[in-house]
Amino acid sequence: MDIYGHRGASGHAPENTMEAYKMAFDVYRADGIEIDVHYSKDGEMVVMHDFDISRTTDGNGMIFTKTLTELKMLSASAQYQGEGSFPDAKIPMLSEVLELVAQKNKKINIELKAGSFLYPKIEERIIEMVYDYHLEDKTLLSSFDHVSMVRCKEIDAKIKTGILSDCRMYQTAEYVKTTGADAYNGLYAAFTAEEVLSLRSAGLMVNCYTPNEGKEILAMIKLGMDIIITNYPGLAIKLRDQEQK
Repeated sequence: MDIYGHRGASGHAPENTMEAYKMAFDVYRADGIEIDVHYSKDGEMVVMHDFDISRTTDGNGMIFTKTLTELKMLSASAQYQGEGSFPDAKIPMLSEVLELVAQKNKKINIELKAGSFLYPKIEERIIEMVYDYHLEDKTLLSSFDHVSMVRCKEIDAKIKTGILSDCRMYQTAEYVKTTGADAYNGLYAAFTAEEVLSLRSAGLMVNCYTPNEGKEILAMIKLGMDIIITNYPGLAIKLRDQEQK
């Protein structure tokens, strides 16, 4: 069972920043991180969760309407309300994050935002960059755009993909298998023991995202998740290690 920092150690540092990723690895010993990728106006791949930059930065507008230079001028910690000060936090490029993951010999879950209907050829470009950093065996691509995940498999059958969902689904395992995906990434609160068993019987990885309270994380550990994606990787690792003793 692996523990990934959701947007890095986002419970302790500004989400989707190099500071949050380094903290996940160096302080909390996370096995991997989960990130989100968009295009900038000039076609650079940048890492942020929202389409609108105003929630996490001191800017306004949609991320794809700003050039990389404009995005790099923003503070990625401007709206951060947690402990600690991160005055130098910036919006990272995908290449910066992959370089860090490769350097630390860790794993990564890359969420593709909006797929090719908004970001042309994003699947091809991300897969190519994953290979550039020799991370093809340490990467899981995921998306709520399930067509995008099918496209990834068409581009490279060996790349691992995961179907994202934020609700309970009907005949989940059967549906995920039709996409060719390797994993199901579900909202932690929507899982049942029966569904986990069904997914496992279908040969699929079972991953959950954002259990952040101790009791939530412990419940997912007991269900036997392959990957737990949480804002608090340190807490999750502590609970996992206790359960495995």
